[in-house]
Amino acid sequence: MVKSSRLDSFIKGPSVVALGFFDGVHPGHKLILSKTSEIAQEYSLEPLAFTFSEHPKGAPLLCTLEDRLEIIKSLGLESIVVPFNSDLANMEAEEFFENVLVKRFKAKYLVVGDNYHFGAKARGDVELLRELARKFNVEAVVLPHVYSAELGDISSSHLRQLITSGQLSQAAKIWQRPLTWSGTVIHGRKVGRTLGIPTANIEIPASLVRPPRGVFAARSFVTGIEDLENRPITGMAYWGNRPTFDNGNDLLEVFLLNPPRPIGINELYGCHLKAELWQMVRGQLTFKNSQELVEQIKLDRHNVQAFFTT
Repeated sequence: MVKSSRLDSFIKGPSVVALGFFDGVHPGHKLILSKTSEIAQEYSLEPLAFTFSEHPKGAPLLCTLEDRLEIIKSLGLESIVVPFNSDLANMEAEEFFENVLVKRFKAKYLVVGDNYHFGAKARGDVELLRELARKFNVEAVVLPHVYSAELGDISSSHLRQLITSGQLSQAAKIWQRPLTWSGTVIHGRKVGRTLGIPTANIEIPASLVRPPRGVFAARSFVTGIEDLENRPITGMAYWGNRPTFDNGNDLLEVFLLNPPRPIGINELYGCHLKAELWQMVRGQLTFKNSQELVEQIKLDRHNVQAFFTT
């Protein structure tokens, strides 16, 4: 999956390199990556995606590094992942092009979006990229920005804005997939089981973009229980702390609504749970007592089931 994590590693090459951070690997990114794979096949080149482990601007991420690399791999490319450290941040655009792309990666083709920037202080743009490509006999392929008249800007920044404002359905249309979180099921305070709504809890990495706290229509997948592997389970997910009880740390708590068989919550501890968050049902509320909470959850359950049946 990861070809190298070192800038001083040489590629046997020759290669075609897709350049970008590719956060979320949205449809615009997929056009760049697919074009890279297409060129590699046509000219018998090694298809590579050069990216960073951290966002250069420190933006919250749409997906984990592991998810990003897995999607890139599924499109036929190997990833070169390097940390965005001070050495790289201070490297001039010309030095990066000559010493990294040409000499180390042996690039014959470079594929980028038209808003690509590189080098110290992001001084290098696609015009400089084309100029350097001509100098070093490299073909620069610049793809236009993707925009939908119906959905708007197809970009990672637009997706972050939609998710942080709770517009998950709109984000899923642009992304062509829902916001997806995953992790190992851990022990919580076990309050839910006393209310008849036992939940599977997972911690979410601090690096990921977050929607507002609240309740979501979710579809979940469990790994680690043989007869449940890869079987979608409708669920009601809550993201946030517990203002009615003790506040505490934010967790994703998933209540499985229609499992293919009864599942004891103890079965899920230590299993891997992937939760697709399709729509925000309501925001976080504080209740006077647990009975008020139970009544609200009944309404939430109805709304979640209505979402998946319409």
